[in-house]
Amino acid sequence: MFSSIVILLISCKKDDANSNATAIQGTYKLKSISANTNSTVTGTDGEKAITVSDYTSINNAGTVVIDASKFTTTGLSYEVNTNSTSSFYQDNQFVDSFSVPFHIIIPATSSSASYKLIGTDSIYFQSGSMTSGITGSEFGANGGRYSISGNLLTVKQNGTKDSTFQESGVTFHTVSTVLATVILEKQ
Repeated sequence: MFSSIVILLISCKKDDANSNATAIQGTYKLKSISANTNSTVTGTDGEKAITVSDYTSINNAGTVVIDASKFTTTGLSYEVNTNSTSSFYQDNQFVDSFSVPFHIIIPATSSSASYKLIGTDSIYFQSGSMTSGITGSEFGANGGRYSISGNLLTVKQNGTKDSTFQESGVTFHTVSTVLATVILEKQ
């Protein structure tokens, strides 16, 4: 009897995992991409620049087909039209800040990215995101959270990139972060 109960419990748990994977499968269109970005560049000479940009995409196009193991995008494109604000410091003292227009058009992109579901609300992309055209892919392998509400699939991912470079004999340390939210509408 104990063996029967254990088998029943394992079978039920396995069905739940399969139903989560099946729930996100289908054909979607890109509804929007939102991102909160921050890049901090600090120099060994006491200089520091912090640049932030928050946006939600416009003119979204393309489809995403999700099967049991990958996201396949076709003709995925969007546009960002916002402002980017930079603040400058010298020896931790504020010097100046300014805002500049930030306009970029991501041309139609088609690609494929493998994924794994972890638990009931987490997703992992070996390539960083569901496509190279979506914010976050430059941050390397990455996980995130997903949720389903009606016909909308929302995927949220955080990314951090830490690097250094030299210019004019000064070493600069850069830390870039992003919180990207991709919303797909099931067709």
